[in-house]
Amino acid sequence: MVLTVASTVGTKKGVLFKAGAALETGCKITDVVFDKTGTLTSGELAVLCETLFCEESGQTCQEISRIAATVTRGNRHPVSLAITQYVASNYGQTNNTPSPEVDSKIIIGKGVEITTEKGTTLKGGSPSWLGVETHPKVKELLDASLTTFCVARNDTLLAVYGLTSTIRPEAAAVLQKLHSKRITTHLLSGDNPLAVRAVAAFLNFNTANVHSLCQPDSKAAYIRDLQTTSMSSSSATEPTTPPPLPSRPRHCMTNATDIAADAADVGILCGSLDGLLAFLDLSQQATRRIQLNIAWAVLYNVFAVLFAAGAFEAAGFRIEPSYAGAGEIVSLLPVVLVSLSLSLWGRRR
Repeated sequence: MVLTVASTVGTKKGVLFKAGAALETGCKITDVVFDKTGTLTSGELAVLCETLFCEESGQTCQEISRIAATVTRGNRHPVSLAITQYVASNYGQTNNTPSPEVDSKIIIGKGVEITTEKGTTLKGGSPSWLGVETHPKVKELLDASLTTFCVARNDTLLAVYGLTSTIRPEAAAVLQKLHSKRITTHLLSGDNPLAVRAVAAFLNFNTANVHSLCQPDSKAAYIRDLQTTSMSSSSATEPTTPPPLPSRPRHCMTNATDIAADAADVGILCGSLDGLLAFLDLSQQATRRIQLNIAWAVLYNVFAVLFAAGAFEAAGFRIEPSYAGAGEIVSLLPVVLVSLSLSLWGRRR
């Protein structure tokens, strides 16, 4: 019954549980692993600067922008959405831009690769994946701590975009409260080191727990290693590419894709990191009530069996069989009241 009430309270607070096991495990969490883009940051990136290599590639600005729109079309990653919106507003391209593609695949943690009907390969993604991180313009953006997105055609660099995003206003307070609960926080991101370190420094992450250029597999391996040295860990994943984690609480934000939402055990529907604190507090309160109900059930049944066996008859205590129905009420009423008290706690928070 506690889990049912907790689920109702959680929904009102913008926290959705896929299974009760996540709620029971939440109070044991000692480490929380965050992603950067879309989790600690707002998820709405903006293009700060653009460089098109028209002369070097022999393409016009309009042609390059069309290729950029083709590469990012239909992808819900915050970087792709920002590029698509920027190109549409500056060059008139839209998400419905036709492209003669015959094969399109998303390389998780790296970017998008498209093969056209003419055999041309178009790529859009991280500089390290395209092998252009040493290019002067790319290096300039990386040194400026900007999220950098590159577009290439047959391994020829066509465009470089520098993007920036704002840190969620509640992020610093949430991390401070996690630290006050003696929960260790970690930051894993696929972004470039300078951009990740800038966010980590602003939010006071321990530098030893900050890692950049992480792929989904390496994130999963990091969490598995963490689980061998700590009691329990939780991951707050980005909206698009959750790592394939073992059985531990996983959280996704409101703007998560279907894949991320399906992989998550807990959904933060309120769109704020405060939902993570609500989950931890609710888990703690629910677990206490579960333990209290179990203790009452054990205590009651032990004494009920002893009374029924006549163990206290010599002392003058005996329960008549006609009071068996009242015994059921005595057994269930405290459980119901303790469970419903969780709802009262939720209204006071």
